[in-house]
Amino acid sequence: MNTHKIFKMLALALGLIGLVFFALIFVMDISEGKNEGLVGAYIAVSYLAMALAFVSVIYYIFKNLSSLSPEGRKKLLKYAGATIIIFILSLVLANGDEVKLKDGGIISSTESRFIGAGLNMFYFLAFASVVVLFWANISKSKK
Repeated sequence: MNTHKIFKMLALALGLIGLVFFALIFVMDISEGKNEGLVGAYIAVSYLAMALAFVSVIYYIFKNLSSLSPEGRKKLLKYAGATIIIFILSLVLANGDEVKLKDGGIISSTESRFIGAGLNMFYFLAFASVVVLFWANISKSKK
């Protein structure tokens, strides 16, 4: 049996288990507090599904890396390098001020800088994707 079928069957099983827990949460009475254990089980199933997705993605990445041509490897390194450069640029542009929370907690300057870097990277990549989509549609309409 190949790995794709195994991952597919595991995903289907976890999906069905999650669907059962999801239905049970709504069937049970919320006011009695009986569904707290079901919510925990539902969260555990979602963690398992996320772990399965992560493992399958990593597996197929390494499986397909071995079959890449030298030109494909160069392209992969180019895109990985561009992503790292965007992250470093986002980190440099991020604000690293300490933030006091309403409940009295504090977000350190390092945590604040990484949160800001993540937001900056998201904004940059979202903007770049919109530009690429417009460029592709304009070039397609010219043909």
